[in-house]
Amino acid sequence: MPVNQEIIQIHVGQAGVQIASACWELYCLEHGIQPDGTIYSYCHGPRDDDTFNSFFNISSIGKAVPRVVMVDLEPTVIDEIRTGHYRQLFPTEGLITGKEDAANNFARGIYSIGSEMIDLTMDRVRKTAEQCGSLQGFLLYRAFGGGTGSGFTALVLEYLCKDYGKKPKLLFSVYPSPRISPIIVEPYNATLTTHTSIEYEDASFVLDNEAMYDILARNLDVSRPTYTNINRLLGQVHKENAPECLTIKHYTDFMEEKGIVLMKGEFDPKVIDAKEALCLANQLQLYYSQNEDSKNKLLEIFTNKPDEFKHTDLIKEIENLTLNS
Repeated sequence: MPVNQEIIQIHVGQAGVQIASACWELYCLEHGIQPDGTIYSYCHGPRDDDTFNSFFNISSIGKAVPRVVMVDLEPTVIDEIRTGHYRQLFPTEGLITGKEDAANNFARGIYSIGSEMIDLTMDRVRKTAEQCGSLQGFLLYRAFGGGTGSGFTALVLEYLCKDYGKKPKLLFSVYPSPRISPIIVEPYNATLTTHTSIEYEDASFVLDNEAMYDILARNLDVSRPTYTNINRLLGQVHKENAPECLTIKHYTDFMEEKGIVLMKGEFDPKVIDAKEALCLANQLQLYYSQNEDSKNKLLEIFTNKPDEFKHTDLIKEIENLTLNS
């Protein structure tokens, strides 16, 4: 896909919005964007790398604004975004909520409750598309098992096909697992949404919760995987490059004190392998998603450290802070 040509991301339902939290946090870490949208490079002169323009608009005051629409038929999960650490990053008009959920029912998501929300959702998509100079397509995130993710996403796809027929529509969908299933009607929702959506989507990437649990437990040594771990693993799937392209950069002038920012780059395989890099990335993301006190503790530890330091030292300090918190 050409560089600097825009993509709109649409996150639907509880799973889609929770995946959004992990993905956009990772995008910000990769491109040096702070939680309020301030672009680190712009604070210190012109930026040579503008590849982040595919996912972000630049506001009139020079801040990065995600090109995103999040929608859920009930407000609980999106309210966490509105009050969370990245609340200043996302445009408020792109966070759309209803008053009641789909009750894990495909029909409610596509016909009854969903039909009341579709006009507002598509109006926001249209306004986002109007800000694009060369819209390349859409990325949609949802789960097959829930009522909103299955039913309402199918409705959104139908409208996208009518309004933007030639633009590619790629779906990242969490598929239900028989062993990890909190909703008894997940198989029905998955079957119905697959049949309804298949004619409108250009490509679909199926993500299995059970398989991701196994990856976390066997390959990444996470003894008790949570949905937070899964979402951060999904975030690595959606990033521009594979996890083997991770590194840590240490900025001595970041916010008038030393800071640690995850950026895109190459790591030295003699020092850290791909598995360790992925674990380190997830640990850092967890720290940057917490409150200011937790981050400041980590910054204070490395304030008097040299610019070059070992990845293992950082992991050790993170683990110590976690144990002592």
